[in-house]
Amino acid sequence: MTVQLVEMKNPCQSCIIVSDLMISLFEKIKPEYPDVDFIITIIEKPEEIRKIQGLEVEIFPAVLINDEQITCGNILHRRQLKSYIDIRR
Repeated sequence: MTVQLVEMKNPCQSCIIVSDLMISLFEKIKPEYPDVDFIITIIEKPEEIRKIQGLEVEIFPAVLINDEQITCGNILHRRQLKSYIDIRR
């Protein structure tokens, strides 16, 4: 199982804040899910967006679980992310 955060290389200030919070959340819950790969993907050029399997809405940062987009541009709460992971296990 993979949980992936997708962001742009040079994001706006609000995207930086959201990304930082999501990365912090990944780090906090990672020990609870040793069988889950938490991946951070940084897109350098807009053309690379098409290479991200499951990315549907191009608002960043986006969170995908097993190549299914869960959210974009939003901050997930800890229990929300854990719930998404648990449902897809």
